[in-house]
Amino acid sequence: MADWVAMIDRGKIVLCGPLEEVKAAHRRLTFRFDEPCSQPPRLPGALSCEGYGRDWTTVCGAPAESLAGEALGLGAHVIDNHIPSLDEIFVARVRSRQPVTQEH
Repeated sequence: MADWVAMIDRGKIVLCGPLEEVKAAHRRLTFRFDEPCSQPPRLPGALSCEGYGRDWTTVCGAPAESLAGEALGLGAHVIDNHIPSLDEIFVARVRSRQPVTQEH
């Protein structure tokens, strides 16, 4: 197993560092809201957010405690909290980047 990882998207490095530090810097949190949400909740530090209704899952690069506190302010509580896989981290990082525009 590698002890250093680099994630590359469209020829650009989106994340690079020691494996344990990369994993420790990310959390996958699932929230349950009191009321259903029709749009993904806007949570600072969230790289990606998926779900529907009352249950939403986010991969974040911010401390889990701060994100959980923000969600609590929106009427949600954490029902799952764990370290995401490298695949989940990569997908969240790539989705959080601006789309590439084609030059004519």
